[in-house]
Amino acid sequence: KRKSFVGTPCWMAPEVINGKQYDASADIWSFGITAIELAQGRAPRSRLDPHKVLLMTVTEAAPQLERKNGPHRYSSAFAEAVAMCLNKDPTKRPTAAELLRRSSSETLGNRVTCAARF
Repeated sequence: KRKSFVGTPCWMAPEVINGKQYDASADIWSFGITAIELAQGRAPRSRLDPHKVLLMTVTEAAPQLERKNGPHRYSSAFAEAVAMCLNKDPTKRPTAAELLRRSSSETLGNRVTCAARF
């Protein structure tokens, strides 16, 4: 477990911002943000002031993919995987191994690759 405060605000997990001990689940949060960035071309909240991003990350709902009303469409499996990664409770996020198992059964990796083309 670590307790340092290092990172880029848009990708920082809530527990890191709050100064709590954290582990690899904080990296899973960052992966979820990166998945949204690949799918939409920009990280959520990336146009906002970094201090506001930090505040929003801990006080507001986690970012999510707009599956139906946004400019692009995403599979429910991809949106669910991103939502799992961005669970604000780090104990409820999947591990990297669980994501890999899920991706091999649902071809999540191909969805990320396809989303990145847009």
